[in-house]
Amino acid sequence: MIDAHCHLTFSNFDGKRDEIVEDSVKSMDAIIDSAPSIQDSEKSMALAGKYPNFVFSCVGLHPGEIPKLNSRQIDGQMELIKSNSDKIVAVGEVGIDNFHVKSDSDRKRCRDVFIQFIELAKRIDKPLVIHSREDGGEAIKILESLDAKKVIMHCFGVEPFVRQIEENGWFASIPTLIVRSKKHMRIAKAMPLNLLLTETDSPFLSPVQGEDNVPKNVRAVVEAIASQKNISVKDADNATTKNAIMAFNLPLRD
Repeated sequence: MIDAHCHLTFSNFDGKRDEIVEDSVKSMDAIIDSAPSIQDSEKSMALAGKYPNFVFSCVGLHPGEIPKLNSRQIDGQMELIKSNSDKIVAVGEVGIDNFHVKSDSDRKRCRDVFIQFIELAKRIDKPLVIHSREDGGEAIKILESLDAKKVIMHCFGVEPFVRQIEENGWFASIPTLIVRSKKHMRIAKAMPLNLLLTETDSPFLSPVQGEDNVPKNVRAVVEAIASQKNISVKDADNATTKNAIMAFNLPLRD
């Protein structure tokens, strides 16, 4: 099993981060840690270095971060990604978020920065992990306009775009929220199995409300996909694990 998206560097895990990773090794094949801010980036890459071929890092900027940053800081993050491309498996999470970003000027700036990230990912030949919230499909349109091929839709939950994601051959990552979300259940059923990934978005979206989520809870997603596809948990696990290895080009531990 692979958790395709979590945030192990967040303060929720301070004092227990190593314990959580070491516990995950017992039942999982890999964890993809996503650094959504400047301050998380070096921490994420260091964590991947501490647990080689098990924890992998992807680095980007959550769109909600963009309005807080000046051009120099954003350029610095781009350079950090470029100069550490051998230490990361993806660029992300990046994208569009009209829930957190309210003003027209901030939204335009987010779009401009998103385009820069897409072009950077293409230059360094890394997949993009996409955050898309209340954007009416704008992130998808931008990705298509720039002919992005290696795309992972993080926490994907927009039913009207299922066929478009499939036609583009992009991966849809299903979160642990599926255990109480009929929408995500329908998406898991509708999407081809070979395009599905599993994620926790830890420490968020726990299958147990009120608790911090952890990577090993990704099993709940695998079980839900198995149920929706009417296949065994083992077959769902094998398929989604294979998909994640392909999506991120993972060199797993022996």
